[in-house]
Amino acid sequence: MNDLLEVRALNKRYPVGPGRRALHAVEAASFTIRRGESLGLVGESGSGKSTLARILARLIDATDGSIVFAGEELSTLPAARVARTPWRARIQMVLQDPGDSLNPRCTAFQAIAEPMLRLGTATGPSSRAGGSVAERVTELARQVGLPEALLGRFPHQLSGGQKARVGIARALAPGPELLILDEPTSALDVSVQATILHLLDRLRKELGISYLFVSHDLNVVRLMCERILVMYLGRIAEIGPTEAVLDAPLHPYTQALVAAIPGRRRANMPHLELPGEPMSPIDPDPNTCRFHGRCPKAQALCVRSMPLLREHAPGHQAACHVS
Repeated sequence: MNDLLEVRALNKRYPVGPGRRALHAVEAASFTIRRGESLGLVGESGSGKSTLARILARLIDATDGSIVFAGEELSTLPAARVARTPWRARIQMVLQDPGDSLNPRCTAFQAIAEPMLRLGTATGPSSRAGGSVAERVTELARQVGLPEALLGRFPHQLSGGQKARVGIARALAPGPELLILDEPTSALDVSVQATILHLLDRLRKELGISYLFVSHDLNVVRLMCERILVMYLGRIAEIGPTEAVLDAPLHPYTQALVAAIPGRRRANMPHLELPGEPMSPIDPDPNTCRFHGRCPKAQALCVRSMPLLREHAPGHQAACHVS
């Protein structure tokens, strides 16, 4: 039992307009995250990445499906009540823009201390050093490379990289077992991104926590993750070990993503043009592949039968009839 998180047949649908029309943001998602693992979640805008991340962080409710965390079913508890449960501290999130996610009226010290005070984790098992809140905040600042002299500053007095470190320290403060990172470096300058990514990689190894790393940058995912999950229009297209997915992608959508990476084009992986427009996510045909209409390898079967994930190599699955 090495799985920390197990997701089974997870769906999220949003009502649209009158009647029973619905936007299918996440559909039939099933996967696991192992203890200490970093799982990359990739796909273009509108693929359902952020929606799935928000469901797993228990910020919004799924329509149906199962989320089992450390052996405990979480999906039955409404998101509105999650903040008052003991396990809230065990799943934390680092948001995309550190500037927007920090309260401008709180100092860096207050931002890091607040989750410990609210969740009651300033001392005890979840505090690795124990001691007072001030001692724990100082320890966290040291862990993320934030000078102690900056703890009294407000967000507008910090650089983008410093604000990112505050956001990471704040997420680590309750002692989580799973950290959900929603494109944590996309709002940073390129010169700062690499430093923050190396920091995140070091923290995961030192603390033994798991990551769900959401990104649209496959080069970043290669650096940060052992496995990759590829989504397209709310469905999982492919999942497998990072090297296998990036070096020998099975799904035509993954192949197009990999072929578009600068410097990665090879003789056996030419550039793939994806014609047409994405299918509407509003009440899509449940019997038609979501990638149909853009797929260069589409067949008649793809219109009348939704491809399901099947294993092509140990741990490497793709939802495609022709892969």
